[in-house]
Amino acid sequence: MKINITIDDAMNVTVSRPCDACGVDVPTNEHLGYGSDYLCSDCFGDPEYYRKKEKTPDEMYIHDWLIFLDEDNPLDCGPIAIHKDVVGRHFASADCSTPDPEEDITRFGPGSFDLSTNHIDTLFFDVTHVHLLSEEGLIDSSKAHTVFKTKGGAK
Repeated sequence: MKINITIDDAMNVTVSRPCDACGVDVPTNEHLGYGSDYLCSDCFGDPEYYRKKEKTPDEMYIHDWLIFLDEDNPLDCGPIAIHKDVVGRHFASADCSTPDPEEDITRFGPGSFDLSTNHIDTLFFDVTHVHLLSEEGLIDSSKAHTVFKTKGGAK
């Protein structure tokens, strides 16, 4: 980490370091950001910085269920909810998070489709959707099978 110490003619000392996003020197008493982010005021207001920065779903969203609205999901069935335990690499495109999705929102999380294993028609429909979401990067393909497990389901 680069730190700059500047002493002006009046012997005032300013300690600064570069903004994480643009590199402009920012005095330590003027920086902004969440957690370990060190940002200037211009970059702090830029939502693209947070989308570009590699974060985990836990760092970006407070609640366990991530909501993807119609334009963000390939199913064309209205909003969907994907649990953090199975969410894929495109989690940053979620519109919001919630502790408990509304009843009319289709959920994709551990154990959420455990009953579909009892009906072949439902199972085919659900597997097709999970596979499509996995191909699109919204569900982690290595964890996709957990939506059909009967124990340890997400609530």
